[in-house]
Amino acid sequence: MSKLESADTLEGDELLDDFVDGVEEAADFVISDVGSDAEESIKPSTKRKAVEAADIAEKPKKKVKTKKQGHGVDASALFAKEGLPLHDCSGWQLKGDDNISLFIRDFLFPSDAAKFFSKSSNLPPGAPKVLVLASSAIRAVEVCRLVRKTGDCKVAKLFAKHMKLKDQVEVLKKDTFPIAVGTPNRIQKLISDGGGALRLDELDFVIADGTHKDQKERTLFDVPEVRTDFFQLLHSIKESAPRVRFCIY
Repeated sequence: MSKLESADTLEGDELLDDFVDGVEEAADFVISDVGSDAEESIKPSTKRKAVEAADIAEKPKKKVKTKKQGHGVDASALFAKEGLPLHDCSGWQLKGDDNISLFIRDFLFPSDAAKFFSKSSNLPPGAPKVLVLASSAIRAVEVCRLVRKTGDCKVAKLFAKHMKLKDQVEVLKKDTFPIAVGTPNRIQKLISDGGGALRLDELDFVIADGTHKDQKERTLFDVPEVRTDFFQLLHSIKESAPRVRFCIY
């Protein structure tokens, strides 16, 4: 399996797999009835009980699978290691999913939001102002719903579970999307194999959905394959559009 295929796999529904195995109960042990000779029959039964109890004590119990905890990766340190400067977002105090649209509109574009995030936007097709990167297709769907509150504009869904690559290319060529949300692997494919359908010349910000945790308590930076795709994409964007600013929400 290639690296890109591996990352695509991680973008699917299997990120929601989080079953807990039950502990197998010990089988009931039946002691045979005592015969006519009480003294002879009771002693072997008592001995069997002791042996069976010892077997149960020695038999290892099945371990219950628990949720894997996030590794607590220092995202800022990863950016520094990659030589990618982070945009200073310390002035934004409202955290949480419900405020990501306000973060884009009121913090990143305090004076130009109405100009860009509306039906009357003059942006060319397939040229977003903001690109939000999520860890999986499942999370990207949720982020699309959240950022729609930014304004009266379309949001491009750029992840593998939504549309085929060729279909996404056709849509990007025709429609205007001031905001695009997707997974690193699919967006990299659109840039490299999309024939210029996804344009970077209008892009101002790339936002990492880096504080959200999935059901296994993992962030965008905790899954090695996704993290690798993420930074490869950022380097590719920086090379093509050096003025773009990166930030973590």
